[in-house]
Amino acid sequence: MKRFLMALPLLFIGTNAGASTTNYGYVTAFLQAGGVVMFYQDGDRSGAPSCQGADVPKRWAFDASTGAGHAMLSILLTAYAQHRTVKIVGTGACSVQGDTETVFLLATDGI
Repeated sequence: MKRFLMALPLLFIGTNAGASTTNYGYVTAFLQAGGVVMFYQDGDRSGAPSCQGADVPKRWAFDASTGAGHAMLSILLTAYAQHRTVKIVGTGACSVQGDTETVFLLATDGI
């Protein structure tokens, strides 16, 4: 039931053209520089936007200095610590880190 409730918002989102999504996958690494959090996830990804760097196809970024960013950081760290999978929906833009798609929504497999 928790998995369903966590994924429910994904059903009601209209994403931007060029935005990518992933299947559930594990967070493999992350780093924070200033307010920006970048992380890698090993799930299969739909087509990335043109701004996504070819050398970092599995990297994502978000601004952790916002309320939404705080929530995403909490989900990300909890999923990483508990070895849970996450699903990602992107914005279709690289507004936080120039060569990395910005995260719109981050959902877990039932935390």
